[in-house]
Amino acid sequence: MEEEDVMNTRLAIKESLRKLDEYTSYLRSRLTDIKSTREGVKNSISEARTEVEERFKEIKQEIEHVLEARQRGILATIGEIERKDLDPLTNLEEKINGELDKTVKLVEKGNSSLDEDDATLLSEGKNLQKELQISTTRYPDTPCISQTLSVAFSDSHTQSVIDAVNSVGEISMTGSLQVAELLEHPGAILVQWYDETYSDSESITDYSGVQEYMLQYCRTDNKGNCDSVFSTVYCGEESSHLVADLEPHVSYTFRVCGRFGNEGKWGSWSIPRNGITTLDQHEWSVEDCLNQNKLAVYQLSNRRKTATKVFPDCSKVLRSRTMSYRLDTTLVLKIDETGDPSNGDGIGLTNCVV
Repeated sequence: MEEEDVMNTRLAIKESLRKLDEYTSYLRSRLTDIKSTREGVKNSISEARTEVEERFKEIKQEIEHVLEARQRGILATIGEIERKDLDPLTNLEEKINGELDKTVKLVEKGNSSLDEDDATLLSEGKNLQKELQISTTRYPDTPCISQTLSVAFSDSHTQSVIDAVNSVGEISMTGSLQVAELLEHPGAILVQWYDETYSDSESITDYSGVQEYMLQYCRTDNKGNCDSVFSTVYCGEESSHLVADLEPHVSYTFRVCGRFGNEGKWGSWSIPRNGITTLDQHEWSVEDCLNQNKLAVYQLSNRRKTATKVFPDCSKVLRSRTMSYRLDTTLVLKIDETGDPSNGDGIGLTNCVV
């Protein structure tokens, strides 16, 4: 009786320890998710700040370029008007100054002749009179005030620019696309995602705003740290994808984003999710390919996933290398070709009891 109590106590302690181990794994998994979420938020905020700084720098340069070009255009127009209006005035001024100098000199010469004696005045008077009798020229009037240049700036245009600048940029929470579930498969993980903006009656095909999705992944160490080198494994319209060729018992980080609207711009990344598969990739057993006489009955290809029967008349059980399927997973066997049937041919599924 005492031994039975001890055994029951040990079993109870072991069961409690098992539950504690499961709870510890659960808590660590939640901490990893929190860390991934925090990193995702930080990365999103950092990317948003960088985008704002770069975009406003571009906008500022574009506005400055347009303003400078407009200023140069207006000044060039003013310069053209200046040349067009002032050149005739300058030419007219030069002609009038020349005529004025000539007239002043004649006046001075006439006044000087009046101081000459009578004999000299009589001898040179006729020629002097002819010289003093010049033909006068009437020049055009100068422009009045209403013909002068004026530049006007509309306050409404300035206000329109100010209003446009004030409406540049918009903050929105576009990270509604999230990884929903990670299902382990043999050497692979099925990644499923969803958009929180869908209603219960909507589906992927009903939501025309989404053009395609992009799924990326990277390896994660045992502390939940991502190597930050994400690789794109899927681009398309489906809301799930089987990421194959993964190592078992290795943690991977997944993230997804969507292409929304007609502009073709990718939305922000979802919160990263970590996943792991404990199932090895399916491979046929190399040892089972040989019969008792060490002759090859099967030939393996496609990374040992495809088995081709070499001798049709021979029959031998070909098993998978390891246990790579569970009760909650789907098993699909594909037969590419068939030859002459043998009495020993068939497909079977065996249970492995550990």
